[in-house]
Amino acid sequence: MLQNGIIPCEIRNTPTHNYTIRKEDVLSYMEKSEREKRKEIPVGIFNAKKTNNPRRTESPASDCGGYFDDTHYKLRGKERARFKEMLEDLLSAVPDTLTVDEVAELIGYHRRTILRYVQRKYIYAVNIMGKYYISKYSIINYLTTDKAFKNTQKSEWHISIINNIIGGY
Repeated sequence: MLQNGIIPCEIRNTPTHNYTIRKEDVLSYMEKSEREKRKEIPVGIFNAKKTNNPRRTESPASDCGGYFDDTHYKLRGKERARFKEMLEDLLSAVPDTLTVDEVAELIGYHRRTILRYVQRKYIYAVNIMGKYYISKYSIINYLTTDKAFKNTQKSEWHISIINNIIGGY
């Protein structure tokens, strides 16, 4: 609701609190009738109704940036190969092996997120004396998976790469 401008807010660039919301704005939203609230919420976000366009983009009325939802988008065949090639070209100057901190800095995710991906085996890493080392190609392979595309909390770098390479968002 914040991302779609339903409740006005201010974006803060802090690691733990992304939005500042005024109490008056929340109270005014809460005073609205259920019917009014349902009209404001875009179809498909908080309900099970089908939408004609599964790829929702930025809401023009939003004060807090857009809602980047490409969860229904999947890379297929040649498109996946093209995306992978372009990532390889983009990351060609990057060393073949990186630490968790280097990966986090490179792709814009927090180091705990990278560690979680390693623990869930989304990204392959080798543990040497208590320190994880990640292959550049393991990162590329993860970023080209449907699982990475379904991630609704993408980093700015990840979103920009998708926008530059795939386009159409």
